[in-house]
Formats: sequence, structure tokens, C-alpha cells
Amino acid sequence: MMGRFFEIGPFGDPIPGRENKGGQEIAGGYRGILTVHRGDEKYLVKAYHLTISWLSQRCCWSCHASRMSNSELLFTHFGPNAQHRQTLVGTAEFIQSCKPNAWVNLPGWHVEVVSYDFLHVFDLTLVPDAAASALVELSQTDEVWEGTVCVVLRTRFPHNSECHIMHAICRCKSFLTMLRRHLQVQKQYPSLAQKHFNGSESVILARWLMGITVAIAEQRPQDIHAQLRAAVFVNAVAIRQAVSLQHGIVLPPESLQKLQTANYLFHSALNSLAQEAVAEGRLLWKIRPKLHKMDHLALDQAPRLSPMHTSCYGDEDLVFGVAVTLLLVVVSGNLIHRARLNFLPESLVSVILGAILGFALYASDWGGERDNLDPKLQYAVFSLSLKLFCLPMIIFESGWSLRQRDFFSQIGYILIIAILGTSISVVVVAEFLMYTSDYHNIKDPRTAAAYAALISSTDPVATLATFGVAWLKAACEKDWSPGVVATLFRRVAPAAADVPGGAPCTTDYLF
Repeated sequence: MMGRFFEIGPFGDPIPGRENKGGQEIAGGYRGILTVHRGDEKYLVKAYHLTISWLSQRCCWSCHASRMSNSELLFTHFGPNAQHRQTLVGTAEFIQSCKPNAWVNLPGWHVEVVSYDFLHVFDLTLVPDAAASALVELSQTDEVWEGTVCVVLRTRFPHNSECHIMHAICRCKSFLTMLRRHLQVQKQYPSLAQKHFNGSESVILARWLMGITVAIAEQRPQDIHAQLRAAVFVNAVAIRQAVSLQHGIVLPPESLQKLQTANYLFHSALNSLAQEAVAEGRLLWKIRPKLHKMDHLALDQAPRLSPMHTSCYGDEDLVFGVAVTLLLVVVSGNLIHRARLNFLPESLVSVILGAILGFALYASDWGGERDNLDPKLQYAVFSLSLKLFCLPMIIFESGWSLRQRDFFSQIGYILIIAILGTSISVVVVAEFLMYTSDYHNIKDPRTAAAYAALISSTDPVATLATFGVAWLKAACEKDWSPGVVATLFRRVAPAAADVPGGAPCTTDYLF
């Protein structure tokens, strides 16, 4: 069973305060508690079947903000005293604005669970929009481009890797032509879409533009436009610093105050630049409803949980690398068959590609801090995806593709290998581990039995697959051995727990 209290620790010591809770259900039997339902706007609209989006007259499902210019609740109004702040939506009203869906039927669900994603709202929308307008303006002169970019970045932000710096800079230059085309030919607001930039590049771009715009504003103290443009990026960087991961899952009061103040000033400066651009007939400094959603993030969601902890930065940054690795595994397997490279097993190629991905995650700051893996990443990749996606395919694939007539024709040999062979393997491996206990850290019989069960369920007999009829026996044996191993472990482990040094805890938690 899952979701039950342990009363004994991993080293056989009683856990304080658990004397009367051992084996009882945690949280009344619930397997999990929904605290935050995060996602970008498109995902949440689909998940809750919402009829409200940025295209509808009412453009926010958290309040009654409108996108109609003649409305008193226009979304461009901002700050804690904006009129639409008096129309915040409660749980009942939110459910009424949805079509039937499973999420709102979860026990204890309420509207505060729904969370805007900081990555998509700020790093992938607001910053790229502002940066695009700034790049169009700055590129009209050559004063900030030649010979100063790398120097400024390395001086002000030495912790950023040179690879990220150069990647971001090259992208900035390559997008200038595209930005001008949007503005002059297609008559659109210039913007850097999500497919062009990721979260880390957006952060580097905002910091670099902060340095450039502040330097220009200092040179032109009478230029109000330059002052407002610098204020946009100074406060964009301040917003990012206020929600830094180092502040923990709940923001301290000073960080929350910094976030809300910087958001207000960012919004003020951007609104002023947008009004100026409209008055001059220029398509620059776009104002979009996600500015309004940033207000909800800063004023409503950040006081409960840090937006950085409830955002999907790891998911966005890692999905590309994992997807490419899986694609390479599939392609390499097909190439091996086409080239008839029978000496090269597909599993070996998969292991090599997986090792390369794992080394990249560990040795770089891609998967967390350098030389360390983020615990959330470890859980998502090595626990959640393994249990929910990989293991079911491994377990059930051969069962679906099994040839029943051949299976029953060899049933006697299959049962001998699966039951007797696996039993012998478990006992031999466990005894060998105990016999060599002076040379490793496995000291108690129960742990030895667990390792033996794991090793024996990986089908070493499947190496016979290259031999005619033996392939059938080996292929069918692997469908039986995991069940045999689980049964053996349930019987062996309780007995091992009674041996001195064994850990006296139930095996129900393991299977």
C-alpha cells in the first residue's frame, strides 16, 4: 500500500511521534493533495474548458477585467487600486465560467489553486516584447553594438557562462532583420516569440539591455524616453531578483514588497512608452493582457507561494533535450536494422545516448546546479516517468505481442526457468552478497534480498535469445520472473527482518 505512515526508520530505529500511527493512512487515504495547478494560458483554458480568454470581451478569469477600450474595467489599469481589483472571482463564480471538467470536482479544490505560469507570463512574453521594441530603437544607431556587448555582460554578470552569453547575443543580432520586417512590412508589433527564446536567454537579454539603456539614460538626463526605457529593464531585472529560488518557496516580506513595487514601476514605465508610441503612430512597446496577469501574479499569487517555485522552468528547458535523445534512440535502432549491424545491440546504443544525456544534466547547469541534479528533475525523470510510462511498456509489451500457441507448447520449460531458475538466482545472489558483506555496504539480509530480487528480475537468462527455440523460452520467462521475484521477496524479507541487523519494517511499502 502507498500513503501510509512508517513507524520504523530505515536503520531500524523507531520514528518519534509515530508510535500510534504505524500503518495508518496519510491524509485520510488521499494519494496526493492539489496545492497548485500551474500552466500557460492555453493549457488552463483547455483543462478547465474555460469560455474566457484574451480574445473574449472579458479577458481574465481571475477578475472582471475587460479588453474593451470603453470599459471602466479595462485591463490596462494596474496596481492594487485598479477598479477591476474589486471584482476578484470566487470559487463558485469560476466554476460557473467553466464547462464540466474533472479538476473542479477534486475534493478541496478552490480557485486559488489555479496559478498563472511566471515563465510564460514574464520571461517568455513581457520581457521579449519589451526587448524587441528596445532592440528596434537601439539598432537605429551603432553606438551599443560593436565591441561592447561581451565586455558589458562579462563585467556586470560574470556568473553567466560564455556559451549562454554568446548564444543570446547572436540571436539578438539575427532577429533585428525580422523585427524590422514585422514593423515596416507586416505592420505588426515587433516581438520575440517563445520559439525564439527560452527562459535563461530572456534573463540574460533583460540584464544586458538594462546595462545598455541605463548607460544611455545617464548620458541623456533630459531625455524622458530614455529614462522610461531604462526603467522598464531595471524593474524587469528587479522582478526576477525578487522571486529568486534562494528566497524559498514562500517569499519573505521584503522580497514580496520588492516584487510588487518593481512590477508597479515596470507597468508604469511600459504604459507611458506605449502611450507615447501610439501618439506618434509607431507600433512599439506593445501592451497585452499578460501584463494584467502579471499583476495577479504579484498581488494575489506571490503572497501565497513564490511564482518561481510554481513555474515550469525545468519542464520547458529539459523537454527538448529528452525529446531529442528519445528521437535519436528510435532513429539509431532503425539504422541498425537497415544496416544489418547485428553485432551492435540497440540497448547498448540506448544506454550510451542515455549516459550522454545524464552526463550533460549532471555536469552542466542545465539540470540544476553544476555537478548536482535538481531533486525535482530526479523525481520527474527517474521516478515518475519511469513508473508511469517506461515500466508499463516494458511489462505489458511482450504480453500483448506473445504468440499463445508457441507459449503453451513450451510451458513446462518456461515455468521451470521462471520459477525454479529465478528462485535459485535470488537465493544465490542474496547469499553471495551476504558472504561478501565485508567488501561493501550491504550488511543486513533484507537489503541483500532486495538487491537479489532486483537483479534477478532483469532477466539474465534473456541472453539466450540468440538461440532458436531458447528465444521463446527466454522471452516468455521474462513475463513471469518479476512476479516470482515479488512473491519471493515478500516471503524472504520478513524473515530477514527478524535476523539481528535486519530492519523490522513491512514490505508492503515496496511492492
